[in-house]
Amino acid sequence: MNEKTKNGVLLGINGLDRTQNVEIAACLSTLGFELLELVRLKSPAIKSADPDGIVTWTFSPESRDGKYKLKDVLAAWNNEAWLTDPATTDPLAFIICAFRNRQRHLDYIKKGVAMVAFQTGNRWALVPENCSELTKKKLKNHMLNG
Repeated sequence: MNEKTKNGVLLGINGLDRTQNVEIAACLSTLGFELLELVRLKSPAIKSADPDGIVTWTFSPESRDGKYKLKDVLAAWNNEAWLTDPATTDPLAFIICAFRNRQRHLDYIKKGVAMVAFQTGNRWALVPENCSELTKKKLKNHMLNG
């Protein structure tokens, strides 16, 4: 089978249909995609950080309510322009941002990186405390003006 991996998503001959990324799998489950198959591969030949092996989830191509298409969700996962657009109100964007915020919080806990929270209206952003003043200014401007 001819496959490539990009950001934990397996690109097979039938397109994007499987993932090894637990956050994407959780997002798809939340949006109502049907889990078609779960495979756990464990072998000494597999180089994995997880001693329990590699887990691959296969999902239906569309959410049960028909609102989301798998290929669109996977494309949105790394669409920075869409995710940071203040006008974006799709629940998918909030789910993706929640996972990113979770990772930032974990980084803070694990690495002890001091973060500064900026708030504008209902929007919050976390940046490293030692980031430049120019970065802070650009962030505040983006949050105010989109």
